[in-house]
This record gives sequence, structure tokens and C-alpha cells, in this order.
Amino acid sequence: MQDIHKIISSFANAPAFEVQKFIAAHQEPAVNSFRINRKKITVSPFENASPVPWCADGFYLKERAKYAQHPYWHGGAIYVQEASSMFLFHALQQVLPLQEALCVLDACAAPGGKSTLIAALLNNESVLVSNEVIKSRVSVLRENMIKWGNNNSIITNSDTQHFGNLPPLFDCIVVDAPCSGSGLFRKDAAAINEWSENNVQLCSERQQRILSNLLPALKNEGVIAYSTCSYSMEENETMVNWLCEKHNLETIRIDVPKEWNIVNSQDGCYRFYPYLVRGEGFFMALLRKKSDRETKKTDVVKTLKIIKQDSSFTQFIEGSFNFFLHQEHVFAATLKVLETTEILRQQKINLIQCGVEIGTQKFNKFIPAHALALNEALGSTVETIEMDEPTAMNYLRKQTINIESSFGYKILRYQGVNLGWVNVMEHRTNNMYPTHWRLMH
Repeated sequence: MQDIHKIISSFANAPAFEVQKFIAAHQEPAVNSFRINRKKITVSPFENASPVPWCADGFYLKERAKYAQHPYWHGGAIYVQEASSMFLFHALQQVLPLQEALCVLDACAAPGGKSTLIAALLNNESVLVSNEVIKSRVSVLRENMIKWGNNNSIITNSDTQHFGNLPPLFDCIVVDAPCSGSGLFRKDAAAINEWSENNVQLCSERQQRILSNLLPALKNEGVIAYSTCSYSMEENETMVNWLCEKHNLETIRIDVPKEWNIVNSQDGCYRFYPYLVRGEGFFMALLRKKSDRETKKTDVVKTLKIIKQDSSFTQFIEGSFNFFLHQEHVFAATLKVLETTEILRQQKINLIQCGVEIGTQKFNKFIPAHALALNEALGSTVETIEMDEPTAMNYLRKQTINIESSFGYKILRYQGVNLGWVNVMEHRTNNMYPTHWRLMH
């Protein structure tokens, strides 16, 4: 393993960096933290949880909980996320008119921490596009977004260069950029071995490319939230200065209480050090795009096959939606989600999911999708059945369970949180939990 003392010299001149305190902090264990989904629960399910100051939905735990063993994790009521990165919650509340219908891009979205946080802030008239360039990481992003349960999201899998051909579509672009990872040294010892000055330079070049690709898709007066888990100036303040000098952006200063111990390293730039905050190393900058004269416009060409409402599936869903068919899968999307999807399709951006899958239509028979069971669009008339914890865990293991109920599709719940469907039949109950998501132990 590389000597961390030697690595430190490369960012020892960073704003407010204190070598001895940094070393001492890395002798302590990493901080454990998570967020709750307030559309599903309102309090922490774990005892002795304390609040994260900059995120109303965030909590600390003294010891790491067995999150995957808790039904709430499977039902999308909690999401495990590093506390420092939850600062995005505070930042977006200050820089965006969240009461309006916004279009937001999370450009480097997997595994979904930032996207689920953004989704918690946006209203139902808004649209969130969650993009991940690495194909192998898209499945976990999709899983986490399905569990979180918002119906106004789009998931894409494209290089950021494809977004540069879009018209100015987004009110905000969040770029949690691939970086050299020095902020993760305490949390992930492998990050120490992977770090090098050469990698810092490579990451800086990649970050410039990503940002340059995305900026044409940002509206005039739109906001960039740029972040890394690096201490290196080349990936942080130097990158911000480059954006302001070369790309017609200006930094945004926000209110940050002094007692939070977050370092305001320069205008609009915020650093997190593990010896000052309860969290890992993190950097965030907030910038606004100055108005320019030229704006591209795109006529929306409708290409999705919209289908008529059918009582066989509308009985399961509530809200104002358009329905469309992809192969045998029925999806529901708001008008703004649908229009955004069409614009993305015109620029050959690879779409993974649009809106919420509500089920499959086969031979005039409708089978509800797992995504609908966890989604806010689920109809209130759908019958739900409350389970105790042992039954809930057996359900999540996709074991056989017996339900005393009338025949048909039912939602199983644990303490008010939906976990998924069963189909109650005459002689058995079919466990419809997704096989590839089942709990293995």
C-alpha cells in the first residue's frame, strides 16, 4: 500500500488543509449515514440516529446498520449515502426555484445517491434525467430509482458528448465527476493504492471534457452543481476557475452556517474535511450560466407509441399520465416526461427507462410490474396486506408464503412501506418479487 504521508504532500497546499489533523482523522473509522424517503417514512427506523445538519432527510449512525437486512431498504424507504455528499440537498434548495416545474440532469448518476436526493426535492411537475455512461453500472442505478419510487424520472446510458447536441433543456445539471478519489481514503483503503499524480491529471482532463460536453444543454441562467471526492486543487478550484474563464459561467455563493465547519475555499466553492465535519472528503461548487444570445430550439417529434387507457391497467394507477407500449411493457409518463424523452431520443441518447413501468400486457391479460408497487403512482384502491418482519423477509427471499385474502393481485407491506406484489390464487400465493433482486441470506 502507498504511504499516505507521501501522497498528502500533493494537496497539502489546498485551502484550510491541516496535515496532522488529516492524518489523525484517518486513524478513525469512516462515518455511517443514510437518508430517508419522506414519501414513505418520516422518521429514522434505527435507534440512536442523529441528524445530518445540511440535509433534513439525512441521519448518522454510530455503527453501520445491516441495511440490506431491513425491509425498508428493499422498499425504497431508506438510501445509504455518505453524509458530506448530502450537501447537495442544502445547495439545491438555495439555488433552484423548486416550486416550479424544472428539468434536471444528473450526468454521472450511478449508483443513484444524487439522483434519489434530487428526486426528493423536485415536485411532480418536474423531470429528472439520470444518466450513467458505464453500461455495467446502469442496472444498479435503475434498481435504486425504481425503489425510490418517483414517477417523473428518465434513465439514460450515453456518453456526455451526446448531450452537447441538445437544445438548452436543463435548468440544472449535477456533475458528480469521476475523480482521483483522495476524499475516500478513510472509507476505502483501495483508493490509496489507486491514487497518483498522473491520475489526478487524467481525471482533470476528463472532467473538462464532461463539462464542455454538457454546457450547451444548460439553459441561460441555469445552474451547474459540480462535485468531486478529491482534495486536489486541479480537480476542484482550478476547474471552477477554468469554467468561469472559458465557458461564460459565474460562481454562486450560498448561505452555509459557520457551525457546520464547511470550508468556503473561494466564492461558490465548498470543501469538506473529515477532521472538521462528520463525513468524508468532498468538494462542491455552484455556478450559473450567464445569458448568451444564441439559443437552439428543437421541435418535438413524437415517436413513442401512445396507447389508449385500458381499464385492465388504469385500475392500478392514479394520476394524469400518458401510456405507451415498449414491446409488451406498458409505461406511464407525465406530459413533461414524455416531451423530454422525445427530445432525448431525437439526439440518439440511449434511453433505459421513461416514467414508470406499470406492467406487461399479454393476450389481453395485464400483469402489474414491481416498479409500480414501489411507485407514488400506485392507485389507492389497490388492496394492501401488512406483514410481520419474518414474513416480510421470507417474501424478500422469494420464498413461498401463504396469504389469506380474496383472489387477485395484492401489495405486501411492512410497517406501511410497500415491498411488492403477490398473486393470490385458489390453491397458492405466487410471490412476484423480482428474482434478480431477492435477498440471498
